[in-house]
Amino acid sequence: MNAATSNLAVSLLVMQSENPANHLFKFSDNFLLQVARKIPFDDPEVLLYARIGYVSAQLIVLAVYFVCSSRVSICLFQPTSC
Repeated sequence: MNAATSNLAVSLLVMQSENPANHLFKFSDNFLLQVARKIPFDDPEVLLYARIGYVSAQLIVLAVYFVCSSRVSICLFQPTSC
């Protein structure tokens, strides 16, 4: 993801927080926006760590999805083993 895309994603998150229903998240979105602006993504080492963090997060999400879906399928096909 290039810098323009990440800035767009962060901006959309901040715009979404303008909804009164999401008022609780306004502080955290503004905080994340300020942090994202201060991270020097021009440095190759920082960029490498950001990419490693992104891939790690995606792998964790994939693992959680796999575990949940396998437990659901076990309960659907073998109701006695839930």
